[in-house]
This record gives sequence, structure tokens and C-alpha cells, in this order.
Amino acid sequence: MKIKLAHLKQEKNYTCLPATIRIVLKHFKVDIAEGLIAKVSNTSKRGTNLEEAAEGVEAFGFKAIELEEAGLAELVEYLDKNLPVIAVVDAEYLPYSKIGLHAIVVNGLEGNRISFIDPALGERTFIAFAHLLQSLGRSWSLRPRHISQAQAENQIPQKEKIGNFMLNHMWINHEFVESASKQRFEVINPATEEVITTVPRGNAEDAERAVAAANAAFKPWRKMGSLERKEMIHEIARKIREHGEELAALITHEGGKPLIENRDEVEWVASCFEYYAELGRDQIGRVVAPAFEHQMSLVVKEPYGVVACIVPWNYPILLMAWKVAPALAAGNTVVLKPSELTPLCNLFFAKIFAHLPKGVVNIITGYGKEAGEPLVTSKGTQLIAFTGSVDTGRHIAMLAAQQLKKTHLELGGNDPFIVCDDVDVDIAVRAGAWTAFLNNGQVCTSAERFYVLEPIAKKFIEGMAEFSKSLRLGNPMETSVDLGPLVSDAQRRKVEARLAQSVQQGAKVLSGGKRPTQFAKGYFFEPTVLTNVNESMELMRSETFGPIAPIQVVKNIEEAIERANASEYGLGASILTNDLEKAMLAADNIKAGTFWINDPLTDNDAAPFGGMRLSGNGRELGLEGLDEFREAKHILIDYKLEKKSYWFPYK
Repeated sequence: MKIKLAHLKQEKNYTCLPATIRIVLKHFKVDIAEGLIAKVSNTSKRGTNLEEAAEGVEAFGFKAIELEEAGLAELVEYLDKNLPVIAVVDAEYLPYSKIGLHAIVVNGLEGNRISFIDPALGERTFIAFAHLLQSLGRSWSLRPRHISQAQAENQIPQKEKIGNFMLNHMWINHEFVESASKQRFEVINPATEEVITTVPRGNAEDAERAVAAANAAFKPWRKMGSLERKEMIHEIARKIREHGEELAALITHEGGKPLIENRDEVEWVASCFEYYAELGRDQIGRVVAPAFEHQMSLVVKEPYGVVACIVPWNYPILLMAWKVAPALAAGNTVVLKPSELTPLCNLFFAKIFAHLPKGVVNIITGYGKEAGEPLVTSKGTQLIAFTGSVDTGRHIAMLAAQQLKKTHLELGGNDPFIVCDDVDVDIAVRAGAWTAFLNNGQVCTSAERFYVLEPIAKKFIEGMAEFSKSLRLGNPMETSVDLGPLVSDAQRRKVEARLAQSVQQGAKVLSGGKRPTQFAKGYFFEPTVLTNVNESMELMRSETFGPIAPIQVVKNIEEAIERANASEYGLGASILTNDLEKAMLAADNIKAGTFWINDPLTDNDAAPFGGMRLSGNGRELGLEGLDEFREAKHILIDYKLEKKSYWFPYK
């Protein structure tokens, strides 16, 4: 099948030229004409004509056609009559430039997906492409640049908006919308420091719109049969896997985590939705023994209502799933507010959630103070589920307390990692490096304090320093890379400041500790191993969230446990040992929501995850995670209505 090129010429009162026609596909497959660009313009302006352009494309097996006096209306008509046609026109002065569209490549061209590359499309041309690609059953994405809410509502039919799936618009009540303020903010690729796109800067008005939609959807969603709801949640998991590569690439582009890790994250997300799809049909309550004759006591668990899910950037869709999946399974509706650093992968879920009833899930974007806080203070939300910093968690708890509103908070960690002297040191080094440096240490349960028993300390420390130097930093889209950049310049500066402070206090850098010199751009930082550290250092007392492994030598397991507990946090803790007695001694005595023995950082959908002390309240995953989104009601039944001896008047 050949690709036909359509060319817009001048028409009356506006200029459609100069234009660049880009060849997007060679066939309706993955085959791409790399670097093939035919320059086409009005000969009086640019001196390049269609014949020359046609010569260039014919060499690649394309057929070029000229629409002599075609304008936008004619192009739409032509496309309707001559499907399939691909005509991607990048024009400087389209008549509908105010609602022009700039495309974004989500994951190149794979399988049956089409992603347009940087065309500025007139709105009518865009609709033509919408009809074209939908008629072909193609999956596709464009990102709008300048489009107002009124123009979107009035000029782009709803099915085109859904088909187009606008990555950089909020999603409220199944509608892609701008923010009330029309303000936007940039999403940056941390590996290149380039702007990927802009997204709406949501505010209190947007939050209330989303909350209203979720409240309107709550009653029918709650009353839906568990079997039907189960099937809808399973469909979410199926669609996640269908779009897995696109999702993984999006997370990589905006968050900097290596693609190979994001593929895992996508699978974990699908698994989480599958788990709660089934669990939501089970464990809905219990029957308890009657207190008196003729009675029955039922304990049922009911959804809260509208849940505000405020999620972080380090595992942006996994930590979303840990909240949204059980919330939906329990019968709640949701307003989702992703981090301002990684909004796109959450906005992608508008496509994943599109089969749900209107308003069941809504997605707003913006900064915490402007878009997140209004969700907390809104009288229309009944539960706040948040993952983030301790300071923000405290603030949320105080705001929610004004309405006695339930909060579910997974906050920071300062996890200890104990290495006993009975282990294979090479294995311990691999485990330690993975736990400290996975995602550049930007994991809530990263190992942030190492306690190594004295007999193996020297070998372990040397091994960690050498192994850290072998880790491969680079483009996170490459599967041969171990570490990408930190998520932002601010995060890198925080890590650098924390490290510099520790060095001033006597810490010794054995490896890393600086920005790598081989990258001109990107928020890269070398994995760092430190010794000569102590509990007086901020590095050892609070969460750093960076690729730093501070190591302390201890005499025995008792000292290791004592030092492990010398923290205000209690999210996770790990031990490496072949001695079950030591392992259980540590597990019994260290304050942590999750304790790993010989396999750190792994999770289980069926087991709870959460923190103690400053690391938060409540649990995610498991039955406990489902119960966070349900409240218990006692229904007492007396089979027989009769006068009771304990009623008034007393005898």
C-alpha cells in the first residue's frame, strides 16, 4: 500500500504555505522512512516545487499527488473519499493556528500504533485524521498546543477527543479539559532537560469540578454488582498490558527511571488491578455471635465515597495503582492528582479508564498547594490517600483533621540495611548496591543506612565501592543502562547538599559523589559510597532520596538493631544473614512496616505495605489495603418485634 501526499495550497484570505510534508509511514506497519522530509512550498516564496518533492519521495516507493487548489475543506473531503491517506502537514500559518496541534511521540511507531511527529495541524485537518485513523482501527496520539476549553467542546467532536486521547489535558467526567485558569506548566525530560510538553496548572475550581463528577458517579458505581465491577477492573489490567511499552516509555521520558525498570512497574500495576478485581468480591463483612436471643449481628464494609489519590513521581503509576485499584474495588470513586514532575503517565490512564462509567475516575494536574490541597479541604472528598514527604503528610493530616476526614499516608523512609558476618560478601554487595541505588535511591524503602558486622566490614565496603563504579549511567531508554538521571535538578541539588554537609562533618567518600562529566545535559549523579558516618549527620537521620550508601561498622547484631531503631522513621528494614535466629531477632525488634530477610525491596500484592512512626499510617496492598478504603457498619437484626424488658418504663 502506497502513502499518498496531500498538499495544501493558498486559499483566498489565509496562507497555508510554507509547509513541510513529513512522511510518517511507508506502509501501515512499523516500516519507517527514516529522515525522509520533502520540502514543499509556494514557489514564489521558497523556490521548491512539488515535482522536486515528488522526485525525492518516489525513490522510496511513495506516490506523491498534488491537490492543485485544495484548502482545508477540500482536504477533509479528499480524505473522506480516498481512505487510506496519510497527509501530515507542518504549516506555520494555518487558519486555525490558535487551536493548532503539536504531536508527541509516545513510543515511536510500534505495531498498530501511530504517533505523529511535530506537525502543527489545523483543527479541521485534525478531525480528518481522527476519522481516518479511527476508520482504520488505529491507536494514535496527538498533543494539542493552543486549544481552549470552549473550542475543544464546540469544535472537536467527543469521539475524536476520546480517540485522540489528549496526553496534556486533564480528564474530568470523561472529558479532556483545560484548567479554569488556562495556565500551564512544563514537563521536563530529566535525561535531556528538554521540555516534553505542557499540562494544565489546575486549581481549586478544577478540583471541585472533578470532585463533583466523582460524587455524581459514586452511587451507581457503589450499587453496581461485584461481578460487573470485577470485569471492569480486570479490563483495566488488560489494557495496561496492551499499552505497556507506551506507558514504560512515558515514565522513562518524564521520570528518568530506566526503561527496563518501568516495564516491570507496568506489570506490577496490572497485577495489582487483577488482585483487587477479585478481592473486591470477597471479604465484604462477617457475621458475629448474637448478644441476645432472636438477634443476628452483621458487620458489613462500605465504601467511603470520593477518594482523593495524590501520588508521587518515583513510581508514578505503581503507587497510583496501590490506591486506585482498592478504592475502585471497594466501590469508591476517585480523583487522581499525579506529581507535577510525572503527570503524563497518569494522564495516559484516561485511555485505560475510558471504559469505566463517567466520573468514576477523574485526573487533574497541577502543584500540590494549588490542586492537591483543595482536594484535601473539599467537603466533597471523604478520604485522602497520599504518598510523599513527611512535611506534606503532616500538613494534609492537619487540614483533614478540620473535617475529621480519614487520611491514608505513606510517607518517607530512612531504612536500615544489616549485613551479618555469615553471608557471602559478593552476594551481599550485589544486594546492597541494588537496594541503595535502584532508581538512583529514589525509592521510599531504599537502603539509606548500612550496618555491617565487623568481621566482613572491610571486604564489604571495598566491594560496594568497586561495584558502584561499574554501574552504567546513561540514556534511560537504553536497556543496557543501570541508572538514569535523578528526577529533577532540585532533587540532585538536595542530594549534593546533603552529601557536602556529611563530608564537612567527617564522612569519607569512597566512590562517586559528583556529577559525571560525560553528559552535557541531564540530572545525572554518580552512585556514592560513604564511610565514617554517624547518627549526628542529617544523612543518617532523615530521608535523602538519592544514590548514596553510607556504611557504619558494628560489633554484633544487638548493636545493629539498636542503631537501626535510632530513627524517627519506620517504613522498611532489611537484613542479610543465613542465621535464622539473628534474622528473627532483628525482625521482632526493629520498628518497620516491612522487614525483608535476604530479599530486599520486593513486594507482594497480597501482603500489606506501610510505615510506622513518621513513615505514615495505614497500609497499602493485601486485604489491609482494601480495608483502608472501606468503613465498617454493624447491622443488628432482631427476628421478632416485641416489647423488651429493658425498655421504659423501668421495673
